[in-house]
Amino acid sequence: ESSLQIWGKWSAKPLQPVHRFVAWPRLRIAQHTGRMPEGYASAGTTLLTEESFKSLENGGNRHDANYQDCISFQEWNDQTITEINRLPMHVPLYSLSDEGEAMKRRIEEEPEDHENWIKITPQNPEEGRKWKFYWTGTPEEAPEIAGPEGFLGASDFGEIRVPSCWEREEYGQAIYTNFQYPFKVNPPIIPSGMNHVGSYQVTVTVPTAWASRRVFLLFEGVSSAFYCWIAGKFVGYSQDSRLPAEFDITEHVRDQLGENLELSVRVLRFCDGSYLEDQDMWWLSGIHRDVILYSKPEELYIANYNVATTYLSPASDGPERQAELEVSVKLGGSHSDWPEDAEVVATLKGPHRLLPGQASAVPPEDTPTVLKEEPLTVYETSECFDARLQTVVPKALAWSAEEPWLYTLVLSLRRGGRCSDCEVSRVGLRTARTKDGQFLVNDVPVEIRGVNRHEHDDDTGKFCKLDSMVQDIKLIKQLNMNAVRLSHYPNRNLWYPLADAYGLYICDEANIETHGMFLETNEDRLTSDPTWEKAYLERMARMVERDFNYACIVFWSLGNEASYGRNHDIMASWTRARDPSRPVQYESCGGASATDIICPMYPSPANLAKLTTLEGQTRRNLEIGRKWPVGSADGVRPTIMCEYAHAMGNSTGNMDEYWDLIRSERTLQGGFIWDWVDQGLKHRDANGVEYWAHGGDFGEEIHDAQFNINGLVFPDRSFHPGCYEVKKIYQPITVSAQWLETCLPRFPVQLSFLNRFDFTTGSELEWTWVLELEGRVVDRSPEPMPLPTIQPQGGVATEHVVLDLGTDSQYGEAFCTISVRLKEDTTWAEKGHEVAWEQFQLPFPVFRPPAQPSSRRSLQGTGMLRTNHNSSTVEVRLSEAAGAGFRLVVCKQRGVIKKLECFGTTLLSEPPGSDGQSRGSKNLPTFWRAHTDNDNGGLDTLAGCGALGQRWHKDSGWPEGAYRVHGLLGFMLWWYAYWGDTSYGSMWLRSGLDKMEPEDVSVVTLGGSSQQVKVEIKMKLRAPGHKEYISCSTTIQVLATKDVIIRNKCYIPPSIPSVARVGLELAVAGGLENLCYFGDGPHECYTDRKLGARVGRHETTVDETFVKYLYPSENGTRSGTRWVSLTNDEGKGILVSPASPEDTLFFSAHHFTSRDLHVAKHPHEVPRRDEITLNLDLHHMPCGGDDSWARSHSH
Repeated sequence: ESSLQIWGKWSAKPLQPVHRFVAWPRLRIAQHTGRMPEGYASAGTTLLTEESFKSLENGGNRHDANYQDCISFQEWNDQTITEINRLPMHVPLYSLSDEGEAMKRRIEEEPEDHENWIKITPQNPEEGRKWKFYWTGTPEEAPEIAGPEGFLGASDFGEIRVPSCWEREEYGQAIYTNFQYPFKVNPPIIPSGMNHVGSYQVTVTVPTAWASRRVFLLFEGVSSAFYCWIAGKFVGYSQDSRLPAEFDITEHVRDQLGENLELSVRVLRFCDGSYLEDQDMWWLSGIHRDVILYSKPEELYIANYNVATTYLSPASDGPERQAELEVSVKLGGSHSDWPEDAEVVATLKGPHRLLPGQASAVPPEDTPTVLKEEPLTVYETSECFDARLQTVVPKALAWSAEEPWLYTLVLSLRRGGRCSDCEVSRVGLRTARTKDGQFLVNDVPVEIRGVNRHEHDDDTGKFCKLDSMVQDIKLIKQLNMNAVRLSHYPNRNLWYPLADAYGLYICDEANIETHGMFLETNEDRLTSDPTWEKAYLERMARMVERDFNYACIVFWSLGNEASYGRNHDIMASWTRARDPSRPVQYESCGGASATDIICPMYPSPANLAKLTTLEGQTRRNLEIGRKWPVGSADGVRPTIMCEYAHAMGNSTGNMDEYWDLIRSERTLQGGFIWDWVDQGLKHRDANGVEYWAHGGDFGEEIHDAQFNINGLVFPDRSFHPGCYEVKKIYQPITVSAQWLETCLPRFPVQLSFLNRFDFTTGSELEWTWVLELEGRVVDRSPEPMPLPTIQPQGGVATEHVVLDLGTDSQYGEAFCTISVRLKEDTTWAEKGHEVAWEQFQLPFPVFRPPAQPSSRRSLQGTGMLRTNHNSSTVEVRLSEAAGAGFRLVVCKQRGVIKKLECFGTTLLSEPPGSDGQSRGSKNLPTFWRAHTDNDNGGLDTLAGCGALGQRWHKDSGWPEGAYRVHGLLGFMLWWYAYWGDTSYGSMWLRSGLDKMEPEDVSVVTLGGSSQQVKVEIKMKLRAPGHKEYISCSTTIQVLATKDVIIRNKCYIPPSIPSVARVGLELAVAGGLENLCYFGDGPHECYTDRKLGARVGRHETTVDETFVKYLYPSENGTRSGTRWVSLTNDEGKGILVSPASPEDTLFFSAHHFTSRDLHVAKHPHEVPRRDEITLNLDLHHMPCGGDDSWARSHSH
C-alpha cells in the first residue's frame, strides 16, 4: 500500500483501496523501487486519477430504464460523456453451455446462432432481413420514441441493410477528407445542421428459455454515436465508432420474454468523439458491424478472462521447450458469496493449427490434452469473484507469423458438476518485448515486413465480410508480408482470430486521430486538455481489454497523428501497467517516453539512418503537425516505420534503398507500407457507367480528391504493378550466384540460398531453375528439388548447377532464373506458389541475334531507295517490286514523320486533331508525362481538385461561402503556388513541357544512295508564351532493308527543370494490337521499381498495358527493353530496338495520349483512340515512393 509507480508516471499518494484500482490480477502496479524499465527515465508527474480507473472498471455512467427523462440528447456535444449504461469492455464472449461444443467452436468463421446467442444482423445482408430506417438531416428532425412501438411513424420507414453504412444505401452523402475536419473546428461542439441522423428499428424476440438468465445487447460497431431503446425503454448511449458497446437489458425485457419487441437505435453521424476520429478515410455512418443478443446465467457467469504467456523457454530446448501460461477469469452475477457447488475449470488442447482447405482451426480429435478440467483458484473481489490459474505447458510449440501454432482453451463454470457457462479461446504461446535496441518475438529479433490496412469494401464501405478479410490475409501473405498495422482503429472482432490462425503480426491501434486540429488551433489542444482524458483513455483501455488474448497482437499503438500531450502519457502508463507483456508505440511523440518503439512516418532513407543513434531518436521536433519534446530514454530503441513507401497510384519506387539500410542496421527492423487497398467506392456516372469513386465524386463541397487512393491493391483486391516489387524485396529467401570455371556452352555455378525467415528453415519449400537465351528456354531443371535445410536469421546453404546453352550460344543474352516455391498447399497459398526468385545473366559477351534488327545488320537491300521533295514534304520510297509499298514521308513544316507505310499497311502516321489539323506532339521528341500522384505532390493534388476554391456550406459551422483554405494552409498553398516548385508536376507545367511545339524547323537530305538515305531535322521545341526552348536535332536514316534508324540529340537548358523523360513519341496505326518485347516485365516497371521484373520475352496486347489507376496517370511503361514489336493478326507491323546493342530503352504503348490521361479524373473517362501512342525513351523519370507530397523521386 505504499506509493505506487506506473511506468513513466509517479503517484503523489497511495491509491486506496488497491482492489478498486487494480481490476485484474494481471494488472501489475509495481511498488517504487527506484528502478524503471530499460530505456526509460522519469517523465513528469502526470497521474492516472483514481476516478479514471473506477470509470473504466465500472463501465461509466449507470442509469435505469427511466433515465430517458433526464437525457439532454446533447451528450454528443460533451466530451465528458462518452456513454450511458454501457458495460465494461471484455474479450469476445460466446456464452456456450456445453464444453464439447465449445472445443469445436469455429472461432475463425462468422458466429452461428445457438441457444444462448442470437445475431440480430443477418449473416448475409444481401439475402437476410433488413431493418426499418429513417434518415434526417439534423438531430432535431429525428423521430421521437412513441412508446413500446418504438419510433413515431416507424411503420412508414424505409429499409436498409445492416451491417452497412447508410451513405452506401443512398442516404446522405459520403465525404472524403484527408486531415481536414468536414465541419468547423470548435471542440466539442458539432454543428447540428450537418449532423445527419439515422433512425433504425427492428423487431426482436428474447427467448422464453432466457427467463433465469441475464440478457445483453451488443453493438460491435456504430459510427459515430448512438442512443438505443427496447420496447420504448431507454437502454443507453455510446460513442467510439470502432469498438463494441454492450448493455445489460435484463430488466427491460424480463416481463416480455417471447414477445416481439422493437429495438430502436438513433445513430448520429458526428459527435464530440468525431474530433478523435479524423483518420484519412471516408466519413461513413451507421451500424457497420454486427448486433447481437446473448444471455448468461443470472446468479454467476464468466464475465471476462485473460490468457497470457508469462515465460517461454529458448527454442534451443527443442522438444523440451516449456511455456508458462497464466489464466485470469472475472466472474459476474448476483451472488454475494461463492456457491459451494461452483467451480471454474480449464481444459487446454494443443498444439494444433489451421490446415490447408480448412476455414477454422478447430483442434482435431487426436490433439493432445495439456490440461483437463484443471480447477482455478477463486478469489473474492469488491465486485464479485476472480479465478486464476498458473500452469506450465510442456513440449510447447510457440506461435509466430511463420508457424502459427495454437492451443484451444475452454473455460467452464460448473454448478453441481454440470456446465452452466462456458467460453473458448485460441491461445498462442508467444512473447513480445524490446531489449537492447531490438524488438523480439519469442526472444528473437524479427523483420516487420508490414502494410497498413483500412477496413474497406467498395460496396458496403466500412463493413468487411469474412471472405474479404480472408482474401486480404491470403494476399498479404502471398506478397511475403508478415505484419499489419490496423490503421487507425481496432478492427472487427473476427479479424483477430483469422490473424492468429493464418499467422500475421498485428499492431493494434487506438481509434484516435486529431490530425486536422493543427489547421485551426494548437495541435495538442485535445491531448493536453484534462477534460478529454477520459475519452482518450477509454479508447485505449477498451481496445486492450477486448483484444488482450490474441497472440497476433505484438504491440499496441496509442493512435495516429494526434499530436502529443498528457493524455497520451496517461494512455501509455495505463497500458504498460495493464499489459506488461507487449510494447507500446506512438509516432507523434517522437522519442518521448510514451513509446517503446521509434516508429517514424515517411522518413527518407537518409533520415531513417539517423534513427540508429540515441541522439537521432531523442531529438526535439518542431515540424508543423508533429511537435514533440526531447526524449528522455537512456538507450537506443528499435525502429519500425509505422508508415513508409506511400503507394499512391503509380508509386512504390526505391523500396530497395530502405531495405538495404534496414538489413545493415540491427536496430532497424522494417516498417508498414501505406497502405493496403485503394479506398474507391462503387458509383455510377450520369451515363450509368460504374466506376470506383474518390473524393468529390459524391458532390461534396469539401473534399481531398484521390488522396485516399493509395493502396497496393485496387478496391477489388487485384494487384497494382508495385505489388511485385514489394513481394520481391520482402522475399524471405535470397539467392546469389558464383560462376565457376566456364567452358562454353556449359556454365557451372554455385548457388547460395540465404534464409531471411526468423523461425523456419525453409523445409516447406522447393526450387527449380530455367535457362533462357533471348527469352527462349534452352535448358531447365528436370524436376523441383527440395530446398536445403537452412538455419533461420541469415543461414546459408549452397547448391551446384551446370547450365548448358547448347549450340545456340553464339548470339544473344542468356539468363538463369531460380524459382523457390511452396512444396505443398498451405492455408494462404496453393502448392507451387512462388515465394522467392532470382535471375542471373550469364557472363559472356552479348550480341543481338540475326533475327532482330541491330546496327550490325547488313545494309545491303534488294531494292533501290528514291527521294522526292516538294514544298511541304520529303518522301523516301523503295522501288515497288522489292519494297512492297515501303514509303516514309517527313513533314517539312513540323519536322516529323508524317507517314510510314510497308506491305500496304500504314505503320506510322500523324493523325489529325478534332479540327482537322495535325495533333501536337505526335512523332516528336517528348520530355513530359501524364503526372503521377508523386509528380504532383500533396499540395498540388489539393490545388488540382479545386481545394483553393472550395467553400463551406451553410450547415458546416463556418460562415456560408467561406473559403476552405485559409490561415496556415492557405498561406502554404499560396507560397508554393507563387514559387511554382511544390512538385515536379507544377514545374513541368510552368515550363510548358506539356505544350511544346516545333519552331524554326529545318529539314534537309544529307546525300544518300540507292541503299540508304539520311534526312536531318533541326528545330526548337517551345511552349507558347515561354522563352525557354529545347534544341533538337534528329537524323532519320532510311535503309533499303526497310530499317529506319532515328538518332535524336537535344540540349535542355538549365532554366528548364528536371524533365520526366527524354524520348520520342510516335503515332502507330491502329490495328497493330499484338505487343511483344524482350526486356523487363511482364508488368509495368520503372528505373526505381524493376527489381520485381524479370528479363524475358513477354507477349501482351496494347489494351492490356493500360494500368487503370483510379486517378489516371502515367502508366504501363516497361524498362530495360532490348526490342519491342507491334503487329497485326497477320504478323505485319514494326519492330523497334536501340541503335546500339549495348543500350536498352523504356517504352509504353497505349490507345490514348499523355494529355488524355492528364485531363481525365477516372479511367473510364480516358478516350480510346484508334491510333496507338508509342513512347520510346532513353531516360524515364522514376516513379518515387518516399511520400506523395514532396519532390522525393530518389534518382
